[in-house]
Amino acid sequence: MEENQILLQLLKKLKSVENRKFKIIPGSIFNFEKYQEITFDVILALNIFHKFLKKEDTYFRFITFLKKLKGKELIFEVYNPRDFRNKVFYRNYKPDEFVNFIIENSCMNKARFICKTKNGRSLYKLTSTNSSL
Repeated sequence: MEENQILLQLLKKLKSVENRKFKIIPGSIFNFEKYQEITFDVILALNIFHKFLKKEDTYFRFITFLKKLKGKELIFEVYNPRDFRNKVFYRNYKPDEFVNFIIENSCMNKARFICKTKNGRSLYKLTSTNSSL
């Protein structure tokens, strides 16, 4: 899912050039029907979810999205708290708290720290042990 038109075109070109098979959905994660389940094998959330913590309305929409999200694994890059030190957020989680928040509100029930990226962001692999996926 991608809203940014430039990144959307880049994803489409990458998919074509690499002859890959993955679904690209243009638009916001919040555009799914209220009761529509969102199912993927692998979900990449690279330095994006923190944007939904800024305001109260997007925070609660994000929780609704997470509850509908179904997948086997989620690769999650948490923002670097130093980058937002002087910013006001509706909810401001430390990286480990953010991982726990996702686990509490999604089908994911395990998290494993992978590494710190060059820019100081923590990368996690969250998985679901739900056998019905």
